[in-house]
Amino acid sequence: EGIRFATCREKADGEMNFFGYEREPAGRKRIRVLTAALSEFSATDRFRVVDIGCGLGSSTKASALQHGNGIFFGVDYDEGTIREARKDAPPNIHFFVGSADATLGRFDAVLIQEVLEHTPDPQKVAEALRDLLAPGGLLFVTVPNGFSPKELISKIFRDPRTGNLTPRLLKLRARLIRSKSQQ
Repeated sequence: EGIRFATCREKADGEMNFFGYEREPAGRKRIRVLTAALSEFSATDRFRVVDIGCGLGSSTKASALQHGNGIFFGVDYDEGTIREARKDAPPNIHFFVGSADATLGRFDAVLIQEVLEHTPDPQKVAEALRDLLAPGGLLFVTVPNGFSPKELISKIFRDPRTGNLTPRLLKLRARLIRSKSQQ
């Protein structure tokens, strides 16, 4: 059997619980597509999902709340991020620091969102993802489109030599945050 992909053309109905960046329109759309894709597993007694590079666990948490019969694993390299992800996590999520490999077994769904572009060898990562996927499983991959307002602004305000955000953008961000907090 081949790997099946969920795309952002799919839609899901209903209100969702959102965490962190998932309050943004693109994040909400990604969560809706993801939970719709995972809904095919709702009829099963138990299904396993791994979210590789889960960060604060926004997608993991929203998906786990929608699909209580699933067992979710969130994996990230950053210990502080995982510590934050564990806060307010539903009981059907296990967050841990490290990497996802074959010792974890196979998963009905493997999620890797906004991570692949940060890897030195995407082909090698894709092969490893395939090895984590159970037969007939779902591979859910997202990468930035490069043309969202957030990404375009970020490109404008980055130092081309270092890639760091410029003081100009940092001041703009601070002004926007102050403006929102005064509303």
